[in-house]
Amino acid sequence: MLPMRINLNSNFGVQIYSFIFMDNSIVLGNRNPFSQLLILIGIALLSVAVFSFIPLLLAQPLFGIHALNNPSLFSQTNDPHVVAFMKFMQVMQSLGLFVIPPLIFSLIYHREVVNYLKLKFNFSALSALLMVLIMISALPAINWLGELNGQLKLPSALVGVETWMKTMESEAEQLTKSFLVMPSISVLVLNLIMIAIIPAIGEELLFRGALQTIFSELTKNKHLGIWISAIFFSAMHLQFYGFFPRMLLGVLLGYTVVWTGSLWIPILGHFVNNGTAVIVSYFEQRGKISANVETIGSTSDALLWVVMSFCLVAGLLFWMKKNALAKHSVSLQ
Repeated sequence: MLPMRINLNSNFGVQIYSFIFMDNSIVLGNRNPFSQLLILIGIALLSVAVFSFIPLLLAQPLFGIHALNNPSLFSQTNDPHVVAFMKFMQVMQSLGLFVIPPLIFSLIYHREVVNYLKLKFNFSALSALLMVLIMISALPAINWLGELNGQLKLPSALVGVETWMKTMESEAEQLTKSFLVMPSISVLVLNLIMIAIIPAIGEELLFRGALQTIFSELTKNKHLGIWISAIFFSAMHLQFYGFFPRMLLGVLLGYTVVWTGSLWIPILGHFVNNGTAVIVSYFEQRGKISANVETIGSTSDALLWVVMSFCLVAGLLFWMKKNALAKHSVSLQ
């Protein structure tokens, strides 16, 4: 069935039909990387606006709360109905900002979504195992970098900006704590979907799948593409005091997709990173593990853990690169 009425008896109609439905590329695919970047940003802004408005409309029928014209709603984190609504909104916004835009963009520009976004399952089991080990081994190093980042101070001229950032960090921390209250296994599963699975897939689709490719083409340098997309990846979270460890994590994930040729490897790493935090919090609330697990590497007496972490990550990354390049014959130039 045709999506619009076309007069196939005219040459013009035949040409249009062939151009849209039978050709292997469309005119947008011939635009330069900067134009592609602008289009992707436009799609993302429109998509997240729509997916943010939908929960507001459904707040009353689904959760029994009035979300429209209620600016104090998001501070009511002690109300379980409000928390449930905010989780729903978080999921919808993640879909609207991270998942939908790269899929639409790759469909418009390249027609073959799977190939463009590197979604083929063409990686080895060893690469997947190494990715899991890398993310677990990196935890002390990430905590240590986060502690250093948290000690950074802006110049006195930017004291207002620093105050705003601290307020944002505090609000985000409070919201995260309310999300991580898990009285049952069903809430744990929901949190894994909301905090680990959807962000892992969505953020990797956008940052490593689409933006890294665009920036690599724009700069004609894969290394710059990796670093620039990692900077955007960290900045998007609006958490200054975790900016540098998150940026370096983005760099790590960026190189793994280049080496392995598959976006599923950084998706797996992203899931392990986020999912570990959720699972640790769940068992910590039940007294099964110590709260100190989350702070390994951030204390003053943990230097050995940090050094071991960096060494393990470096060794495992080298192993992954060697194995992946041998399998896929990918050259990073």
